[in-house]
Amino acid sequence: MYKFLQWCPGAVGLLLRQKLYPRYLKNCGRNVLFGRFVEFANAREKITIGSGVVLNDFVCLDGGDPSDFDSPLIIEDNVFIGTGTTVKVTGGSIRIGAGTNIGSDCLVQSDLPVVFEHDVLVAAFCEIGKRDCARQQLLDHVDSDSSNLNKETSVKEGGWIGVRGKIKAGHHIGEGTIIGAHSNVVTDLADKVVAIGDPAQVLRERKEPQVIGRKS
Repeated sequence: MYKFLQWCPGAVGLLLRQKLYPRYLKNCGRNVLFGRFVEFANAREKITIGSGVVLNDFVCLDGGDPSDFDSPLIIEDNVFIGTGTTVKVTGGSIRIGAGTNIGSDCLVQSDLPVVFEHDVLVAAFCEIGKRDCARQQLLDHVDSDSSNLNKETSVKEGGWIGVRGKIKAGHHIGEGTIIGAHSNVVTDLADKVVAIGDPAQVLRERKEPQVIGRKS
């Protein structure tokens, strides 16, 4: 039945998946659209999806170890996940905040816990949450207190990640911060800055738009 639902094309397929896929999940809200060939792994124990979510074709959601109930995968309301994107629990939990848009062919994994706050924008081909093994081994060797083992990977509200951007595990992207295309984030970034490069460095601060009042 599941394989048939994955394949079923057109409006009939959308309707059948909308009605029947929630039984494969721990919790599922209303008006969720599931594209064709969406894959679930360990979903009944670990994956919660809010209302108004869109999962495009070939999306893969992997809840990870079904016995680790402290590391769920939670997708809040009105999230869009693009074609071919994989979101998988590999260690810590994953929470994708309301109104977040993740583009096509991205990889989000939780070598450390991952938190996207609301209204985050992630462009296509991004990679978020993978541990930088070489750097971590160096930190552990130099000073065990310097490691980011207890940190999380987080993008605050309104953050933008450009095409093919990378955020290594354990780093924090501030509120309203923009990461340029092809950038590689290997350190924390403050609120409302623009950062580019590999490794990503702050180019400038984002200024609040000025409101010019009308003269009476």
